[in-house]
Parts: sequence; structure tokens; C-alpha cells
Amino acid sequence: ALEILNQLAPYKPIFAEAPVKPEDIDGLLSVAAQSLVPIAAGEEWPTEYVAGPRLKTKAISFVQPEMAHTGVTQFLRIAKLAQNSGASLAPHATIGAGFFLSASLQVSAAIPNVVAHEFQHSVFNGSKAIVSTALACNQGLYRLPTGPGLGVEPGPRFMEHATHVG
Repeated sequence: ALEILNQLAPYKPIFAEAPVKPEDIDGLLSVAAQSLVPIAAGEEWPTEYVAGPRLKTKAISFVQPEMAHTGVTQFLRIAKLAQNSGASLAPHATIGAGFFLSASLQVSAAIPNVVAHEFQHSVFNGSKAIVSTALACNQGLYRLPTGPGLGVEPGPRFMEHATHVG
């Protein structure tokens, strides 16, 4: 991974995402310490206890919490650890229903070290299809949902599948 990252360095990528297996803490820290490209990681980290050992060396530049893995409380705790280690947040394009994406956007809007939120069209379009409230991302910017709670409500397609037994 390190050889490829350093070959990419002249092109100035913003970061390289998850250059080693998530469970390889030593490998992640080694690559992060030696790479000419900033390293992003964290979509697999469910708690602050998993994130902590990876962040304590201050080698990771961008942390990518995944709301569907962390929930709101751990997302916030990981964000604080990232801030304390000097890392920025670029939350992962949340998997699952639009509710996770909305939660991720709402929480991200309240965190000072968020610099970006990942966008993945297949996840975003799927999320839009199951909520009745409009989710929007235009010209690289998400529009924060404004409804009550997380800002979105289940749509008919979600309810059809959520209430079907069998």
C-alpha cells in the first residue's frame, strides 16, 4: 500500500481511504506514518474503544465514522477523539436506510472538525427512495433535512417492506 500511495502523492489526493485491513492496527499506523498521502480510516470502528488505539499516535489525518456502525453517541465520541488527535472528520457514506444518512448529516453539522461528508450515488439514491422527505445533494453539498427529529420520515416503499411479514 505504501509504495502505491507514494506513487500517487504527486497527484495530491485529499486522502487515501483504508489502505490496509481494518484489523491491522500496526499496519495502518505504519502506513500512515510513512505515507506522503494523508490517510483516512474509521468506517469499521463501532466504538471509541476501537478508534482510540488507532488515533492515539496522531498518524491518521481523516476519520470516517459510519453512523450505521456507531450510532449517535459513539459517532460523537469518535469525533472528539479525532479532534483531540488533530484529525479531521469526513464521515463515511452511510450504509443502510436514509435514516442513518440523515442522522450522520445532522450530527456532522454540529461537529467543528467535519471537513466533508462522503457521497456515494448508489447509497444516496437508495436512501432517497425509502424516505418521504427529500434528501438532496447538489454541486457537492448536502442539504440538511429540516423535518422533526432526524429530518426524514419513512416513505411508502420503506413501510411496505418493513410491515411485510413472511
